[in-house]
Amino acid sequence: MGRTEAEIAELVGLDAKTLRKYYSRELQKASQMVKALLDEALFQSAIVEGKVGSQRLLYDRLRLGEAAVPLAPIQGRAERPAKAAPKPKAAPKSEKLGKKAQAALDAQTADQGTSWGKILN
Repeated sequence: MGRTEAEIAELVGLDAKTLRKYYSRELQKASQMVKALLDEALFQSAIVEGKVGSQRLLYDRLRLGEAAVPLAPIQGRAERPAKAAPKPKAAPKSEKLGKKAQAALDAQTADQGTSWGKILN
């Protein structure tokens, strides 16, 4: 998939052996990521879009254990997911008070629900 290790080494200005020695983990991880992305696209095409050619290829990759992520066996054709309902519009926000205005409002009702509220009133 993609470029060979020799091509990558030449692009970054390293010898292929040096690239493998110091960056083997990154090379392997990148390869796995690309395979996973391709399998995800294949799954989307096969299951969600219902394309028969993709379904056959996905079935073969799963059967041979070549899929990047093992998937549960698929029985029958999956239904296309329904489109999500539009989100309800949020209620209009009330005007936010400044710090001083909020403090004045809080001071007017500070005694409510406390034992010293009776003394002040």
